[in-house]
Amino acid sequence: MRNERNELLLDMHTFHRRLTLRGTLTARTGLRVGAGRDPLLEMSELPVVKTADGRPYIPGASFKGAWRAATEALLRGLQSEMGVTNLACLSVPRPDERPNAADDTCLYPAEVSWLKATPPDRWHEHEAIGQRAAHVANLPLDQALRALSCRTCRVFGAPWLAGKVLVKDLMVGPAWSDLVGPDIRDGVAIDRDKGSAAPKHKFAYEVVPASTPFVFETIVENASDTELGLAWLGLMAFQQGTIPLGGARSRGLGRCELKIDWGQSQWLTPEHLLSSLFPEAPGQPVGILGEGGPAQAEHWRQAFLQEADLGGSADA
Repeated sequence: MRNERNELLLDMHTFHRRLTLRGTLTARTGLRVGAGRDPLLEMSELPVVKTADGRPYIPGASFKGAWRAATEALLRGLQSEMGVTNLACLSVPRPDERPNAADDTCLYPAEVSWLKATPPDRWHEHEAIGQRAAHVANLPLDQALRALSCRTCRVFGAPWLAGKVLVKDLMVGPAWSDLVGPDIRDGVAIDRDKGSAAPKHKFAYEVVPASTPFVFETIVENASDTELGLAWLGLMAFQQGTIPLGGARSRGLGRCELKIDWGQSQWLTPEHLLSSLFPEAPGQPVGILGEGGPAQAEHWRQAFLQEADLGGSADA
């Protein structure tokens, strides 16, 4: 990991760089992000989430969760196939203590508490993380926690670590006013023991119809080229339409496709931060990626592959 130490300096104490990606997420099949059971039973027992004015939307946390899960699955597969480590841990709820057989190169809650309560010159004494901790003893605690976490946690966050990725709620696009509204579909509960429909268990649920566009915007703050490349791997899967969203996916729902609008996407660094905050004249905002966006994204992807020893181009 050649540039890992420099990455740790891109913390949240100072503005270093900011990537804002904008685009459109289009439902290719019906989409259902549920709001739970409606106690009033108006039209549907299982509605989709809606704004106060009744327009469906996709919570940013739902998109980010699917983005992270797909990225982790990909990176864990690469870890196994390529024999590398520290790309992704298992981010499902984990016990406080590390199981005896666990060889994760990421932290557990009890280890975080121990690091916070222990002087850095004793970090090497810890049985599970001692060998790695010896290399970060001279770093501030926040940088040490980041260095001892897997690469996915550094980008998307962990209970002890602020994430660098923010996803805004995806609101329906302007074309929604021309649509009728969510579809109402019927469902029936299945008795798994009998293999047939359960009696008196018919229900109705809402589905956002196919072809509905949602406005996408994500902000990645103070990420290195390597970290941007890691995040981009997951977004590539969304662009290819291979990551489903929402519930009832086994019924064919949730297929969607992301299209990045590079003409509305922005890349800010300190040298043009001031001019972006106080533009002197109307026109194209400072830092717009435009036609160079795809090439920049490929640079980030290659930077990640090279840094993680996964075969990236040497000139990335």
